[in-house]
Amino acid sequence: MSTPPASGGRRSGRPRKQVERYENLQGLKRKRTDDSEATAEDIDDSEGLEEDDDLLGLEEEEDDDAQAVDDGEEYRAPRSAPKLAKATGPKRAKASDGGDVNGQIEKPKPKGRSKTVDGAPKPPSKPRVKKARLAGEFGSGALVSGEGTTGGIKNDNHLFNALLNPSSSLQTVAEDFLDSLRESALPALAELITMIVRCCGANADITTDEVADEDGVVGVCEDIMDAIKKAQAPPYPLISRLPALKPLRKALAAFFSHLLKSTQMSSQLYNSDLVPTLLSWLTTMSSSSLRSFRHTSTYVAACAVGGLCEVANELEKDVSVVGRQREAEKKKRKSAAAIAKDPLEKRFAELKERQKKVVEFMKEFFDGIFVHRYRDFDPEIRAECMHELGNWMKACPSYWLDAQYLRYAGWLLSDASTHVRLAALKALTPLYSVPSSTALPHFTTRFLQRIVQIAKSDTDVSVRCAALALLTEIDAHDLWGDEEDAGGNDRAKICLLIWDAEPRIRRAVASFFSNVWAEQVDEAIESQGQKRKEREGDREKIGAKQLAALLVRLETLIDEELSQSGEEPRATYVTQQVSARLSGSPSAAESRVVLAVDALWNNIDSVREWDSLLELLLLDHTISDDSSSPRKRKKAARKEAQLNDADTADEEREQVDVRWRLEEREETLLLEVFGSSLIKAIAEAEADKKVEADDVKGDITRALIPALPKLFAKYQTDAGRIADLLMIPRLLDLDLYVEMRETNAYDQLWDDVSQQFQKQTDPTVLHNSVGTITYLLTSGASLVNINSRKMSELEDELFASLREAVAGRDELELANFEEDEIHALSAVATRLAYLFATRDLTAAMEEDEGGKQSSAWDILCALAERGRLGYKDEEMMIDQCLRTLNLHVVWKTRKLLAAPASAENVEAEDNAFKRSLEDQRNTLLEKLTEYAVGTQSNPREALRRSSFHTLLTLYILFSPSQMPGKKTPGDLLPLSLDDQLQYRCAGFMQAEIEKYADEVAEGRNDDEEQAQDEEGSDVDMDGGEEKPKEKAGRPKPGNNSRDTSQSLSGREYILCTVIAIFIRAIRIGVLHIRHSAVLLAHFGRFSSTIDLCMKSLVDVLREEGIRGKNGEAVAVAIARSLEDSFELYLDSTVRTNEDAFALAKTLSTVFVIRSGHFAILKRMPSAFVVTVHRDCIGWLFAKLQTSVNLPNKKRRNKVASLWKCMVPMLSTAEPREALQIKRHLDNAEKESKVEITEGKLWEHLRAYEKRLVNIMSKDKAIGEAAKAATRKATQAARPPASDPIAPEDSSPTPPRPQPRPRPVRKETGPPAETDESTQSQEREDVAMLLPPAEINGTSTRLTNGKGSRHALSNGQKRARDEEEEESFNLNLAASDDDEEQRALNDLIESGIGGASEPVGPSNPVKRRRR
Repeated sequence: MSTPPASGGRRSGRPRKQVERYENLQGLKRKRTDDSEATAEDIDDSEGLEEDDDLLGLEEEEDDDAQAVDDGEEYRAPRSAPKLAKATGPKRAKASDGGDVNGQIEKPKPKGRSKTVDGAPKPPSKPRVKKARLAGEFGSGALVSGEGTTGGIKNDNHLFNALLNPSSSLQTVAEDFLDSLRESALPALAELITMIVRCCGANADITTDEVADEDGVVGVCEDIMDAIKKAQAPPYPLISRLPALKPLRKALAAFFSHLLKSTQMSSQLYNSDLVPTLLSWLTTMSSSSLRSFRHTSTYVAACAVGGLCEVANELEKDVSVVGRQREAEKKKRKSAAAIAKDPLEKRFAELKERQKKVVEFMKEFFDGIFVHRYRDFDPEIRAECMHELGNWMKACPSYWLDAQYLRYAGWLLSDASTHVRLAALKALTPLYSVPSSTALPHFTTRFLQRIVQIAKSDTDVSVRCAALALLTEIDAHDLWGDEEDAGGNDRAKICLLIWDAEPRIRRAVASFFSNVWAEQVDEAIESQGQKRKEREGDREKIGAKQLAALLVRLETLIDEELSQSGEEPRATYVTQQVSARLSGSPSAAESRVVLAVDALWNNIDSVREWDSLLELLLLDHTISDDSSSPRKRKKAARKEAQLNDADTADEEREQVDVRWRLEEREETLLLEVFGSSLIKAIAEAEADKKVEADDVKGDITRALIPALPKLFAKYQTDAGRIADLLMIPRLLDLDLYVEMRETNAYDQLWDDVSQQFQKQTDPTVLHNSVGTITYLLTSGASLVNINSRKMSELEDELFASLREAVAGRDELELANFEEDEIHALSAVATRLAYLFATRDLTAAMEEDEGGKQSSAWDILCALAERGRLGYKDEEMMIDQCLRTLNLHVVWKTRKLLAAPASAENVEAEDNAFKRSLEDQRNTLLEKLTEYAVGTQSNPREALRRSSFHTLLTLYILFSPSQMPGKKTPGDLLPLSLDDQLQYRCAGFMQAEIEKYADEVAEGRNDDEEQAQDEEGSDVDMDGGEEKPKEKAGRPKPGNNSRDTSQSLSGREYILCTVIAIFIRAIRIGVLHIRHSAVLLAHFGRFSSTIDLCMKSLVDVLREEGIRGKNGEAVAVAIARSLEDSFELYLDSTVRTNEDAFALAKTLSTVFVIRSGHFAILKRMPSAFVVTVHRDCIGWLFAKLQTSVNLPNKKRRNKVASLWKCMVPMLSTAEPREALQIKRHLDNAEKESKVEITEGKLWEHLRAYEKRLVNIMSKDKAIGEAAKAATRKATQAARPPASDPIAPEDSSPTPPRPQPRPRPVRKETGPPAETDESTQSQEREDVAMLLPPAEINGTSTRLTNGKGSRHALSNGQKRARDEEEEESFNLNLAASDDDEEQRALNDLIESGIGGASEPVGPSNPVKRRRR
């Protein structure tokens, strides 16, 4: 039992020093007489003395201070003059007699005695309290030096400095403060409140009078906040990144913990005003409008409540101990009088009273601060409240872990801020470990669905992980509910997250998944009762069985969720086709099981124990347990009893034990788990330095050498299982076959793999078989002979099966094949294509035994000719034949490149080899050209696309080399695509795009029709009665929409492959760059994936136009792309012109090359930039000319709106380019004779003109030339104009010089020398303020923002305000003097020149504001 210390004892055990007086440097002031003054030197000297005293931690002598009091002085802490000069915000007026009521700061007085005025009364002496030390003994800790390290916060508060000092003993600081509080309460409390104000980032000082006045707390806080608002305050300490302020958060919590514990032991917690004062100030500050005050006061209050929680725990222990002692004494003393006089009774009553007081304090803090701040506008404060509430619940669960406080955590689970939800979840997770909590079950029942929803579909991954951790704790304490209720279904849905697309979610849900799996294992073991004795290995088999059963259940559930109504599931699950490759593995299965094994590796033992999985897979699970009748059940029971008694029937018992008998789907999934477990085990061994990877791989090989033949024999008829099994040999250490003298087993492995390759037709099986064969061929030298022999046998069998399939056929091009024959030929051609992709078979392809038999090349060429017939059943066969022929040409080309320079006879052989290769290549090209873009055949669509892909691939392979010094196929056998064939390829690309567009449109129409049918199917429009829902015969709309979206996704992938090879051909130079318009015209029309492909083509145009010096062709391609995109809009193929606008923005990046900081490094030549605009301007005016006279104005309006797309093309234009573009625009407008009015129809054209003029105005030469010529024309043509601002009825003003139309902004006054930047700024202002002129010799129809034209007849209007001139409304109007305009045009067209004289007027006129 803890007892309060004696009056002289301290919590830290350190001796208490004699306390004389409290000296507060910022609270107390020193009065001075009117005739006493202090000099700057005295201030500096006195300040230096005080700083020395502070550094040494010494106190002033008592006699000197007493004498100062006798002299009638009340002093203010001296401050140096520079600090006073740095004060930026207004200071508050101090509530003192000697201070100025206006808030002005008095000069500090030097330390020492001053003269007193005769007759002046002496103030009463004040008790002096020593300063709180910073760190234990003198000089043991360093003061925080300088305000710069604390972000402008003053370091004159010793408590604040102690908190920032890492070496401070906060226990000692708290005890020293309590000593000061006992002797002089108000100065000590003022020191504490000032420390809190410093923590808020304010430099205001709190006086004793302000602390004593509880009613004035609000006013004081408002004054401090007003001063902070007027000044530019830095970040307050709690959020500051300054190194000196980082310890403050932890130091505050530790300080208040020590403080409140010490006050409880010394009874000051209950007798002093410490907590009420804190509560009053913190409550007021927490309702401030400043975030720094609200946040800091909330955190300080939380620290105080944390200290009170520790006090409450100690009191609870004391109450328990004293209560037991009291009960024991009651049993000894029977009389009531004796019991009443027992000191334990008084002690118990005192503890209960203290406990009640502490509870009241905590409740007042909660009701006054937390209840308001947990709903604060700032999410950081809300998260702080939730975090601290969780700490209180852990620290003092007897009071805080209650339903009335838990509900706040539940409400914040629905907060809009991510940080608040995360704080709520993290605060709740450790609470479930608190024993005997009665409030948590009710809370869990109320908010469980919300937690599940967060875990499944929250937008932030960290929040979802925290929710899964909380759900794991809930599940561990059995608070989910029964399986029959919604809880069981929710648990299964949470387990589905093991296949989430986010790896962190999969790892976070592993513990929850493990709990569910362990529960099922225990249920399976308990279901058999005590009849059977559990043997070694049984639990592992049951665990593997339950893991497979759980995965099957989850796959069924996820398939149901994915096949529901048209809405996508909120959780993003990986699909069956996602390939998840683990690091260090040769390959990986394309299934969800790989992801599950990776996530569950450290949580479920059955996943790591691959040997138990292998033992279970080797068992025969096909034995049925037919117990449908009572007779059969009795027979099965007798048989099982015999098996239990017989020790010799272990193997048979294992085969028929229902506890680990696998279903079909379970066995398939368990085989995938087995393969993934082997891959993971090897990867973990390679990553772990303590474990030898070779040892793990050796153990796996020794176990699989006898097991693989059994597994191949067991699963040879199941293509899916064989595909998984064929990946396992790649994990073996093949050298062990030789070391263990198991060459016969190696021969058997070759035979098994070759047999599956020759019998199966599934693409996955063939792909895995070829991969395994390639791995076997890379084995050590000891197995080379076996590998060569087995590979030769496999090749011979493949080509023999090809010849056998066409045996007895003379004309393969026209022969009639049965369905079985077509299937056999397709299978053989597919196997050859897969094997040819990894191994050179050219010699076997051309082998004809001296003309005795047909070569495989001739057979495949003859079969490929059947593609002209367009038979659907033969599409796959012909495609594989063309693929094999292409691989043959590629392998021969590789041989040709690898052949070294040799003698003449060898060179002759090389020439013959080259001629043979060229003939075979031309033969293949002829077939591919006909099938891809030919007109004499009718191939299938898939065959046409594959032929197109292969055709461009060959042309790319044999394109002329652009890399000198490197030997390429294009150097030996160059090949180029003629223009006619290029246009046909572009036509094929256009046709593919249109087909995809039609399919997309059909899919949208189907979805709209289904939506309409769904809306109108329930209610009969005639009678208003409900129609009965169809039970069968009509699929759900959601399924149809999902099938449509999946088919469109597949079609989009096919289109992207065709686009990719088309762009690659343009990049290499096989196709001319002008054909890029075929693709770019459809930019923005389809999905973002297709747009991403087209953006790579934009990069090709940029490189070709700037670095490739082919700007003319690029300009033509850009203009053609824009025109074709415009045409799609005019023909109503697309609904809006947004696609064309997006294309224009993208193409505008072609003209420049930018750096990483968006600085322009290179530009396309100006002539080509102008060419793009010239062609587009001509095209648009031609369309306007043809559509303006049509009776339907819709097409004219569409053409006029397309000028909007021309504005982004000027984003990188230069002034000279803009000048030429403007000339072309004016000429085109004049030649088209289209009337451009001031209506809204032509606003985009006016915006285009306005942008051109703004760009031109950036050139000083153009601007000065236009201004000089216009000034001369204006002076010659117009008389002086009157002031347009003056009212009409005003008296005439005396004559004065004509002001400039739009004068230059510059300061009036004596001329001064300006630097270069000022002169350049003036030149830019001149350029931006171009007066009306006719730049190109033609009338310019540019108007201002209101649509009215400027004229020179009535004079120029004065310049408007600077805010209105940001729009750069530079207006041009017609001039009356043609000779002046021609001179101006000649001057501008001459090049770099311009008016060299300054443009500013001789008599500048002051502006007037409207």
